[in-house]
Amino acid sequence: MLETKELDLASLSKEEKLSLGIVPIHGKDYHSVARRVGLFREREQYDGWSIKTKIVDQMTDENIITMKAIVKDEQGRTRAVGHAKEIKGDKGINSTSHIENCETSAIGRVLACLGLGGTEFASAEEIAAALIQQKEQEEVGETEYRKAEKEFYKLVKYDEKTGELKGTIIEVKEAIETISAKHPPNVVKKMSMTFEHFEDALAEIDAV
Repeated sequence: MLETKELDLASLSKEEKLSLGIVPIHGKDYHSVARRVGLFREREQYDGWSIKTKIVDQMTDENIITMKAIVKDEQGRTRAVGHAKEIKGDKGINSTSHIENCETSAIGRVLACLGLGGTEFASAEEIAAALIQQKEQEEVGETEYRKAEKEFYKLVKYDEKTGELKGTIIEVKEAIETISAKHPPNVVKKMSMTFEHFEDALAEIDAV
């Protein structure tokens, strides 16, 4: 379908939006890169214009890459520029195609600069990837937290099954120092209530 003007998104159903490459996420409408490229090719005002991409920075280990996308008009003048950076991962699309993914993101952003991004600058692909990455980080964070928690319990001689605590207040303080020095700040912060609980519990015992 040839679109010569912006759509009234409020009048479209979710299914209609998806069929057009518009993805509703958390109450906002994100346009796919494919949709942005399609609009760029369809609209007469961009006739003769071009999109060029190039790698502008690549680390020696080839795991981190930055790309630039440039839109030029029919006279070769630069009309918009967009950048993207991707890191090669061990799973997901970036495990095999981080360069291609980076180029797609750069193209999506340069077209957003041109005004083809709808109401949101980020593309649907970027938001979807960010949500997946956030979920993975939360899962890793939860694993790290549990690891730190089990290590702390061992140091203070606490049995999770019976609830028996054999450690002393000194051992608890030493355990807190060990965990704080060994684990990431976000994990330590999450452990803070556990630390306080054990310190308070032993303080009450000592006071008796």
